[in-house]
Amino acid sequence: MIRTTIREQTSLTHKVKMLPVALATVLAASCAAKSNPTLEEARTAYQRASTNEFVVKNAPVSLHEAEVALQTAEKTFKEGDKKEVDALAYVALRRVEIAEQLAAKNAAQQEMEGLGQRRTKVLLEAREAELAELKAKKTERGLMITLEDVLFEFGKADLKAGSIRGLDRLVTLLKEYPERNLLIEGHTDSIGSDAANAVLAQRRADAVANALASAGVDRARITARGLSEAYPVASNDTPAGRQQNRRVEIYILPEGQSGAQAVR
Repeated sequence: MIRTTIREQTSLTHKVKMLPVALATVLAASCAAKSNPTLEEARTAYQRASTNEFVVKNAPVSLHEAEVALQTAEKTFKEGDKKEVDALAYVALRRVEIAEQLAAKNAAQQEMEGLGQRRTKVLLEAREAELAELKAKKTERGLMITLEDVLFEFGKADLKAGSIRGLDRLVTLLKEYPERNLLIEGHTDSIGSDAANAVLAQRRADAVANALASAGVDRARITARGLSEAYPVASNDTPAGRQQNRRVEIYILPEGQSGAQAVR
């Protein structure tokens, strides 16, 4: 009787020792039954994307679609349809990948737009600086730049040596307005006959137009005309006033307007 009891106790002890192993096996089987590799991968991917500010900021709609797809997969998983879970989890995983790719694309595009805006700003600032240096004025006829009499010898229409190089800054500015036509007007003081002054004014306007064309400005854009002493900007009674009146004015006309349309 005692021996039988000992055997029973030994068997019971063995069963007790084996219980953790059996329990672990049961739990492992249970966890395996409650997991799905594709779904786990989708969960991990969505967790990664949803905590990434870069993705949240640049692809919010796609990320939301991934969340909805994952929720659908989770719901189906709870209902026990393994085959359907695999398909839905795969869709969720792909939508996460799409969100991450779209975020990268949108960020790159925004960076390019930012570079473009900065470039435009730099160009505008450079153009404004050039306009300021050339003392350009806004008028009803467009931007006006005045070239003083110092470009010419007194009573002559030939540009002085080196004066063409002095027009380089003006040429650079005019190339910034390729869609605009130009009007060049020559003016004189009141000394001399009307006929002589008219010829001189026209020749000076033509000389500037040809110099600009030689420097790369399309001659077809340019209208040149002489206005003689008809439009003084100062008194012709003093040497200083007469010098101001001996000038060439360049107008950068409004877009679509020709020199023939820019009447005074």
